[in-house]
Amino acid sequence: MKKERAADVESLHLSVGEELELESLRQNVVPPFVMLEPFLETPRGVEVEGQEALPEDGVHGSLYRLRAGRPTHGELVVGFKDILSGEVTHRKAIRIDVDDD
Repeated sequence: MKKERAADVESLHLSVGEELELESLRQNVVPPFVMLEPFLETPRGVEVEGQEALPEDGVHGSLYRLRAGRPTHGELVVGFKDILSGEVTHRKAIRIDVDDD
């Protein structure tokens, strides 16, 4: 299984059936970012098979397990929303290409 950090990549390339563990962005739990919720948006063809909180204290973030289900080209969007207001506080788009190799 491939492993990547959202903060370190601008694009991803997968083959159909391949799995990826993607670490979300990270944000320390400090004012004004004390109540954040990580989010991930995927294009059709990329499924989220699981999500776990980061194992560290004092840091917002998640580990996502993704699976490339069919050929697609698009963007993954990762970030954080403020739990109280629902506003997006952090956002990063990552180009993703899934090919039928």
